[in-house]
Amino acid sequence: MLKLKNVSKFYYSNGVVTSGFTKVNLELEKGEFVAITGESGSGKSTLLNVISGLDTYEEGEMYINGEETSAYSNADFEDYRRKYIANIYQSFNLINSYTVYQNIEMVLLLSKLKRKERRARIFDILKKVDLYKFRHQRASRLSGGQKQRVAIARALVKDTPIIVADEPTGNLDSESAANVVRLLSELASDKLVVVVTHNYEQIEPYVTRKITMHDGRITEDLKIDHRKAAEELPEEGIEEETKEAAVSRPAAEVREGRKHLNIISRLRLGTRNTFNLVPKFLLLLFIFFFVSAAVTSLYANIRESKHNMSLQGYNYYFNNTDEHRIIIKKADKSPITEEDFEALASLANVKSVFRDDVLLDTQVSLQCNEQDKWYYFGGSMVDVTTMDYTNNDLTYGRMPVEPNEVVIIGPKDYYQNTQEAANDIMNSDFQLWVNSNYSSDAVGDKIKITGFLYRESDNWDFTIGAYQELFDSVKRGINSGYSSTTVKVAGQELKSDPWAMQNKVVPSNRVGRGKAIVSSDWNYFWEWQWAPGQSFTVTVENLYYTDSKKFTIDDIYYQWNFTEKTGYSDYAWNNGVILVNAQDYDEFFDKDCYQSSVFVEDAEKVRDTIEVLKEEGYEPMYIQDALLNMDRTWMVMNDIFNTLWSSFLVVVLFFISYFIVKLIMKSRNVYYATVRMLGGAAGDCRSLIRIELMLVLNLAFFIMIGAIYAAHLGYYQFDFVNVILEYLKTKDYVILYVVLNLMALIISSRYARQLFKTSAMNVYKEV
Repeated sequence: MLKLKNVSKFYYSNGVVTSGFTKVNLELEKGEFVAITGESGSGKSTLLNVISGLDTYEEGEMYINGEETSAYSNADFEDYRRKYIANIYQSFNLINSYTVYQNIEMVLLLSKLKRKERRARIFDILKKVDLYKFRHQRASRLSGGQKQRVAIARALVKDTPIIVADEPTGNLDSESAANVVRLLSELASDKLVVVVTHNYEQIEPYVTRKITMHDGRITEDLKIDHRKAAEELPEEGIEEETKEAAVSRPAAEVREGRKHLNIISRLRLGTRNTFNLVPKFLLLLFIFFFVSAAVTSLYANIRESKHNMSLQGYNYYFNNTDEHRIIIKKADKSPITEEDFEALASLANVKSVFRDDVLLDTQVSLQCNEQDKWYYFGGSMVDVTTMDYTNNDLTYGRMPVEPNEVVIIGPKDYYQNTQEAANDIMNSDFQLWVNSNYSSDAVGDKIKITGFLYRESDNWDFTIGAYQELFDSVKRGINSGYSSTTVKVAGQELKSDPWAMQNKVVPSNRVGRGKAIVSSDWNYFWEWQWAPGQSFTVTVENLYYTDSKKFTIDDIYYQWNFTEKTGYSDYAWNNGVILVNAQDYDEFFDKDCYQSSVFVEDAEKVRDTIEVLKEEGYEPMYIQDALLNMDRTWMVMNDIFNTLWSSFLVVVLFFISYFIVKLIMKSRNVYYATVRMLGGAAGDCRSLIRIELMLVLNLAFFIMIGAIYAAHLGYYQFDFVNVILEYLKTKDYVILYVVLNLMALIISSRYARQLFKTSAMNVYKEV
């Protein structure tokens, strides 16, 4: 059955060659009970490992049923151990995290027995070795003798033609040892049993052959014939040729991927291995959670950078370049009615409709030009009534309560963020200016700042909280800026300058309906040099309409009574202004709405929304299409840099995680070496490694998804999580899921390749 011809085993360590055994010649047959004895270091265990296929040999040839094994691969020896060899190890080689039942079941799973048959065989052998009541006990909690009996039960339940045992009774009491030896001798009737022992007297009554080794050589090979003749004869009705044929040769077998565990068994064992060592599981979970979060954050940052680059650009007319904005007007240039606004708001992917469109593109500023003072706050206005702040939330001061009062929200790092500066500012009067691309107009006077809220922000623009009255003033200034105003007086046409107050028509409550207050300079338009009582016409014209009104000059102002007549304090700047009644002024601009803005929910579907708007009779313009960007080269270079940098970081992260996982999984090397010793194929072990790592990765990934969802629900806030929430969609999470699982697959493959590049015994010794 087994033949060794001039077989030698050598070990190499640090350039030094040592001999395990030399020039061994042996022929072993079924029915033999062979005892190998000798002093420690004589080569007994090494010879046993070579016979059982756990270790390789360097010289000679070993034959299995006449087949040479020198060309066997690791996979061939795995099949050999699975089909031919049942091992009883001196060091037990149990899986400590498994129960007694699970340790014995392992070898039967490799044989693909059905569950019912496995249970029957396991229970039977457990009763024979008196371990049935310990079947659910973990191996780590057993005594040395109990562990030895589990190892013996595992070997005997396998039912292979060869049983090899290294000191099988070394940890047993005399009664248990006698029972084990008797059981082995009974099995030797139709099997080859090879036992390495120091206690030859204990097994002497049963052995049929005694081999003695010394210094790596066989010094005695004695056959002993004291077994009963009936035990030596073949079983009745079974020919030797049939027995030999019952065990096929490993190298000649047609293998399916070298996997002997079925898919259900692999899933069961892989899942069991994932959770049976809690510290190892938690460490792997933490590592994969970190990797998942890091890759997700990196991917989100790339998306954010690409998105921000796509938004680079400017437009002279539109300051608000929000990617969700679509500017609309009717294709027939008719007004947008209230019914139209309701219909727009109900469209798919439309989040909101902003009626006062021009407000979106207007910046306002508060300016104080009092003597020895100069303060400036520029930004956008918000309705103070929609703010959730109270006096307790403010850094300085209080919330506004009067129509001419405002609150300022700005960056914490503002250089005038001091109590002294705040007090001085809150005791000063400000003018409210509209700063558009068309004009710069003062639309409010004697504005009071009553409070400040300074907070962490990268944006150096201020937010100005005000009441509706100031919004109305701003809209007045905006409307005049978008229209052309012509004054016809005494046969002359006066054009207002958008960047100056000369000949500018402004609203005032100091004059009645149809009346006007003008500069004393107007006296020179008439022969008798007196303007009061005279008439003039104001014409306002823009893209959508033209409107004219006739006014009568009610009064004139001089430098000496300028403030009294107009309410303005700076004569040099405001001289030439034309004051008309506020209601008359508003009638110029309080017309139907001709232009508005739609804001979409999902910017990626904006093109679909634009097509729908066209079908509804609008002329839409996507704000991003109106941007100018003169340097496209930088955008391309930025994309290339981001791609290279992110790829480098992912590779670095992969290798870091691989080495950490390898260190953590080193505790599992004994497990996988044991599986291989029991006959598990490399494919089986690779599958178990893959299942374990990918299961942990999936748990970590979905825990991360849960954490992100919790942030979405508002349970906590972190900047990097906010970036993930803003820029990643469902398809991005699917991409990340695939990439991370691919990383786990590669890590498991690399680890398995390192684990299986040497023999099972070498792996076991390295641990």
